[in-house]
Amino acid sequence: MADVEIITTLRSSRDEIERSIVAYEKKLDQARRDLVHVMATLAMFETSGDDRHMASYIDTHRLFARGDMARFVQAELARGEALDTRELSRRLAMSKGLDGGDKVLCRAISYRLVRVLLLQERQGKISTPGKVKGVRVWAARQYGLSAETLTDCKPFATDVVMVGRVGYDPTT
Repeated sequence: MADVEIITTLRSSRDEIERSIVAYEKKLDQARRDLVHVMATLAMFETSGDDRHMASYIDTHRLFARGDMARFVQAELARGEALDTRELSRRLAMSKGLDGGDKVLCRAISYRLVRVLLLQERQGKISTPGKVKGVRVWAARQYGLSAETLTDCKPFATDVVMVGRVGYDPTT
């Protein structure tokens, strides 16, 4: 009889301890969430405004002033070498003092950069002869494109230049 009372008491103690552990784990999770928020707020107040101290998940829309990307592209391509989109975005990140090896940041920059590049191509400022390893190659229009610069380049099937328009194909 005494054994049954001991077992019952021990089981109720076990259940009470398990409930306490679950309650403490909930409080611990909440405390961790609070700590993350405090650290993020502290990081915002401690930033110096220097581009090198920015996180890689920054808003790239506010990183560049209006026309910055277009001026950068013109300056880089004016050197006479043809560059692909990835290389241009890497160089653009490094020019802002950011990590050029951060693939996530460079991809975010390249999404915005492609719009600038396509607009400049439409305006006739730069040209693209094709792709190398799946990435578009860009060159300044005034330098032309030499065969030795773009040996691995595959031309676009839709880039037929007629009547001054790119993409106009008289067969369609």
